[in-house]
Parts: sequence; structure tokens; C-alpha cells
Amino acid sequence: MSSWELMLTLAGWVALLLWGVRMVRTGITRSFSGQLRNLVALSSRTRLMAAGAGLVAAVLLQSSTATGLVVSSLVAREIMSLTTSLAVMLGADVGTAVAAFIFSIHLPGYRRF
Repeated sequence: MSSWELMLTLAGWVALLLWGVRMVRTGITRSFSGQLRNLVALSSRTRLMAAGAGLVAAVLLQSSTATGLVVSSLVAREIMSLTTSLAVMLGADVGTAVAAFIFSIHLPGYRRF
């Protein structure tokens, strides 16, 4: 494979990744826009509540990336402040760790493949 083919393949991968991220963001924003605004209104009172909202969102969505996409779109629309969004993302990172821990628990009678 020549270097031009490698660069073209890499550019295609990046384009597909960016398109996928955009599709996830718009889908989640359209699906949960009303609930997200209510969650933002409740969580923006204190940073601790914002972190808790991020934790819950990440556990439910099972992805801090999806939570980050939603939060970044809310900050871009000036619905959420930057400091609140940072607290939400901290909670989302903790929520991803909690979700990974839940999935790693060995349950009796559950057979892994």
C-alpha cells in the first residue's frame, strides 16, 4: 500500500468517525431535548447536582462520549454554562466507571462466553 492510499484510507476513517459522532449527537438531542432541558435546569443549581446528573446520564446512556456531545451542544446554544458542563462531564466520567464496574461483576449462574 502506497502512502497516498494510506492517507486516503485514514481520511475516510476520520470522515466516517466525524459523521457518526454528528449522527449520535443529533439523534440524542432530538430524542431527549425536552428531558435534557429539564435535567439541565435542575442540575445547574449546584455543581454537585450537575455531577450527579452527569453520572446518571452516563450510566443510562452507557457512554460519557454521548453525554459529552449533548453537553457540548447545550453549551454551544448557551443553555448551560461552561462550569456546569465541566461538573456534568466529571460526573459522566465517574458514571462510565460505575457502568464498567457493574458489567465486570461476576454473577452466579451467569456463563461468560
